[in-house]
Amino acid sequence: MDDQPWPSLVPREDAGPDRDWLAQDAILDLLLPEALAPVMVPEEHERARLQHIICEALEAFTLHHPECRARIAALLGNMEKPMSDPGVVDISGLPLTSFHANDYDRYFRVNRITTAQPAHVLLRSFLQVALSVTDLFCRAPHLSEKAAKAQFDGFEVHARLLARCFGVECAR
Repeated sequence: MDDQPWPSLVPREDAGPDRDWLAQDAILDLLLPEALAPVMVPEEHERARLQHIICEALEAFTLHHPECRARIAALLGNMEKPMSDPGVVDISGLPLTSFHANDYDRYFRVNRITTAQPAHVLLRSFLQVALSVTDLFCRAPHLSEKAAKAQFDGFEVHARLLARCFGVECAR
């Protein structure tokens, strides 16, 4: 590894089958704030699917980072990208222009969207974040195990919060 204190974003030859994925930029799909509701009532067939994904994610968070990353990537890969439209960020009252808001999102690879499936998008964006963070811990083994545990404890709490919002439960 180079003499830099952080992992290189360029995949190494020994990165294994995931090296192409590691070279890709992360993307985060976010609902517009006004589309967020404290409780979402997905349809019954969607609720069962969301419950399965949340329970699987909770199980994944207990695994070692590479296995956790693989499970989260599989969950995310099996989730259909919901039908959505680009969201327009309301900048009224903010000291910025529409260009600034869009430039910020472009820089951080954020897609603001509106959809008829907000629960699906919330869970998908949560998994996108979990995958990126897990990937970071895989690529940077020198990071603190204590920090990693705190992060994954937080993911577990967040997953359980989503489950409550969607009206589903996981046994663990």
